[in-house]
Amino acid sequence: EKICQRLLKLLGDKNSEVQNLAVKCLGPLVGKVKGNKVENIVDVLGSNMLSDNEKLRSISTMGLMMVISELHHSSLAAPVSRRICNKLTTALAYPKLEV
Repeated sequence: EKICQRLLKLLGDKNSEVQNLAVKCLGPLVGKVKGNKVENIVDVLGSNMLSDNEKLRSISTMGLMMVISELHHSSLAAPVSRRICNKLTTALAYPKLEV
């Protein structure tokens, strides 16, 4: 769990190279951790999409794409997809965001 938390924290790093490396690590990580941790990753990435920080929104979107691409054959695909859809719906309805 500490690895997940620290990796998600790196998405907000000031250095864009650190952010990109953190996103690249998300894919392999979701293949290794248990379901509730994957759901937590999706929740954090979804919440980041509501941030006022455009860079954080962008990097979180790329992170969600990595998670989705890694879960396509997993039993977690359906529940995680529902969570992602809920987060995306919230993000689209959020008045401060420019899509």
